[in-house]
Amino acid sequence: MSVLLGDGAGGFGGPSHIQIGAANLEFDATATLADIDGDKNLDILYTNAADPQVVLLPGKGDGTFPQQVKIPVGTLPTSLQLFDWNGDGKLDLTVCDYGDDAIGILLNTSR
Repeated sequence: MSVLLGDGAGGFGGPSHIQIGAANLEFDATATLADIDGDKNLDILYTNAADPQVVLLPGKGDGTFPQQVKIPVGTLPTSLQLFDWNGDGKLDLTVCDYGDDAIGILLNTSR
């Protein structure tokens, strides 16, 4: 994945590259941005059917994502969505799993 920061004048700086997931992405992949951990910085959530997990990259607010949190989610996760399922004000993770023919919901337990 590449991140390009805006320069404030309608352009972008050079890309910084982040290795996530499998090197060979022959399958469906999904990425989305949201403040998952409540620190006011955008985080990246990513999944592809080649890896049985969702990768959470907490953002530092400066365009860097220094750590990866891997969340096991099934056999062939093909897409993800965020929604507050339990009404607590935190975005929860919904994952469609083609391999298990299922939809999984993981509730956000961050503070």
